[in-house]
Formats: sequence, C-alpha cells, structure tokens
Amino acid sequence: MKKIFFSLLVFGCVVAANAQSDVMTATLMHDGVVSVFSGANAFVQAHDAATDGDVISLSSGSFTSLTITKSVTVYGAGFEKDQATATDVTQLRSDLIIGAADQTVSNVHIEGLYINGGIMLNNSSARVEGLFIGKCFLLKGMTFNNGATAKNMLVQDCVMDAGITANNTSLVENAYFGNCYIKGNLKDFPAGSSILVNHCIVTGVAGPYTWKNSIFTHYWNLYNYGAFDQTTGATVYNCVIRMVFSSASATNNSFVDCYYRVGIRLDQIFSDVTGTDYNYSPSRTFELVNPEWLGDDGTEVGIRGGDGWSKAPAIPVVKSLSLDVEGNELKVTYEAEVR
Repeated sequence: MKKIFFSLLVFGCVVAANAQSDVMTATLMHDGVVSVFSGANAFVQAHDAATDGDVISLSSGSFTSLTITKSVTVYGAGFEKDQATATDVTQLRSDLIIGAADQTVSNVHIEGLYINGGIMLNNSSARVEGLFIGKCFLLKGMTFNNGATAKNMLVQDCVMDAGITANNTSLVENAYFGNCYIKGNLKDFPAGSSILVNHCIVTGVAGPYTWKNSIFTHYWNLYNYGAFDQTTGATVYNCVIRMVFSSASATNNSFVDCYYRVGIRLDQIFSDVTGTDYNYSPSRTFELVNPEWLGDDGTEVGIRGGDGWSKAPAIPVVKSLSLDVEGNELKVTYEAEVR
C-alpha cells in the first residue's frame, strides 16, 4: 500500500509541476524508477516502455490514444474541470482499445479520462480479465465484438454518452456496473453472460441481467415500449422504471419492490429536469423528486446512492509543490491530500 501511495504521490507532484509549465506529460513508474515522456504521443511512449504491473499517470491535455496490451494502471487528471474536486481534463483523442488478439490481458486499471471515442474490446478472440474502469467519460460508450471476452470487470462512476454494444460472441463473466450514467442500451451480450447493474441511470433498453437500485428512463412513445418490454429473463430489484407497458413484461421478467407506472414524466423522477432534458451535464445532481425511493441497501436509487457518485480520480491532490536542486539531487517539498 505504501508503494502504491508513493507512486501516486510522485505522479501528483509531476502533474502539479506540469500545470505550471503547460507541457503534457506521461509519467511511468516501474519498480520505484520514474520516467517522464512529453508531448501528444507521451501516453503511447509510456505504454511502449511499460511492463506488467507498471503505473502510468497522464497530465491534463489531449493525448494520442492506443491499444493497451499490458497489465498497467493508468491515471488521468479527470474527465471534467472542477475546482471543488481539484480535477482537470485528461483527454484521449480517439477510441481506447484494450486487449490483444488471441491473448489474455489481466488487471488493467483505467481512471480519470475523457475518451473522445469509446472503450473497445474488439481484437479477435482477445480475453480481458480484471478490468477496472473508473471516473471516465466515454463519448461513444463501450463496444465488445470479434469474439473479445471479459471476466471480472468493474465499471464505476462513469458517464457513457452512448450505450454498451456487444454481439453474440462477446461473453462477459462477472461484470459489475456501479454508479454510472449510461445513455443508451445495455442488452446485447450473449446467453451465459453474468452482469450486475447497481445504482445506475440507464436511458435505453435493458437486457436479461440483474438490475438493482437503478433508474430506467426509456419510453418509446411510438409503440409505448419501456426498458423491459422486449426483454425476457431480467431480474430487477428496487428500481424506478418509467414505463412498463405490457403484461408480457411482468410475465417474462422478475420485478421485486420496484417503483413504476405508465408514462411517468422525467420531472417526476429528477428534481433538476428542465423540460424533457435528462442528459448528463457537469451541473446535474440527479436528485430524486421522491426521497423515499430507496434501494435494497437503504440508500436512494440512482447514481447518488450506494457507494455514492464521485468524479475525482484516486491520485492525490498536491496542494503545494517546490523543486530545488542540491548537488546531484532533486529536492521536492510538497503538501498533498488524499481524496
């Protein structure tokens, strides 16, 4: 634990120094040795130089994206600028691809990035195990195809400005989505996939998985379809569901202690809805109109309950930093705070 904190603290110092110079950097920590790369391709260079278990920290700025094929941890400065949480924006210019064709890549950790694209597992028969994605903004959501599979995947505190797309060969085992805003569908994984969605907001169609303490805003007015009206095999606990139209929906799925009614308006779910706009924005709180909508854990349904909604990556905040050279040594004086 001390080694991990020291690594993050070093990264925090580098990020703070970078903020004073406006140079984009990627900092690689390998066995206590720090290497710093600069420029738009710094992330690519740091990944090329990394070995399994290394940690890469990216400063704020816009970086060239890549395919992650190693067991690395990647920290960014955040997905939106917020003075209250001391976050800035680390942006990847295009899709972030994870996995290598016909190989297993384990224990990849991605945190604090704005991805101007999506996260993709699409290399042929790639297998990704132990993937963590936290506090990221995914402009194009997530995509699984070409037989790429995932096991023991955790996605936490993320905004997906598009849904999650898969095909019949992309099996996902033991996947957990927690405290996420998902704009779109989560429904296309093949039979045998095991997925738990907890304390999320989902705007599209929901598949045959386990859903808990979440909010479903989907209402297709043309056919009066709700999130589960074309689904068979879902188990749904303590969720707010905007639309349950057909008796087949209740027959084909299991609903336990849910709150729903036909055609409930968005402003009857969220107190900060303007008109019909329920989209994510930095100022949205997603506060519930009815505080008595509680999950099976006793906290409110939606992204504010459960573990709570947080945008700040785990990297420490450096409150003050000074650098001085004494002979052949670099003296660093700092004040840091763990988030």
